[in-house]
Amino acid sequence: MVLMRIHIAAIAAVLCAARVASAQSAAAEIARGDSAYAALNAKGALVYYQKAITLDSTNAEALWKAAREAVDLGEAAGFANQNQARDSLFKLGEQYATRSVQANPNLAVTHFTMAKALGRAALSMGSRDRVKYAGRVRDQALAA
Repeated sequence: MVLMRIHIAAIAAVLCAARVASAQSAAAEIARGDSAYAALNAKGALVYYQKAITLDSTNAEALWKAAREAVDLGEAAGFANQNQARDSLFKLGEQYATRSVQANPNLAVTHFTMAKALGRAALSMGSRDRVKYAGRVRDQALAA
């Protein structure tokens, strides 16, 4: 019985240590992404933030920063009609922003990033879809 308790405690300790190591690794990837962002390297920053998300899928900071970079890259792709690269980046930004709001709904920047992602995606849509998105953008802006 004592041996079983020791075994369970050892497993719990290993799992906790793995979680802490994962969080530290995610923080390191976020720091690398921040450095790339400061160097105006949006593609590189997005890659680092995505690595952080792979390590910790509920890290709100990594999620909103990845959303920001995806939207920025979409904006850089231009607003020409039928720009699939731009649209896919805006969609990716929206997905990351949605997950960031779910991860930390009390963080204003998650709602701001969500509103920006929705707004940029709406600009590439037709009139009806823009109206549908307007309500969602407003809700996120007010939540921020």
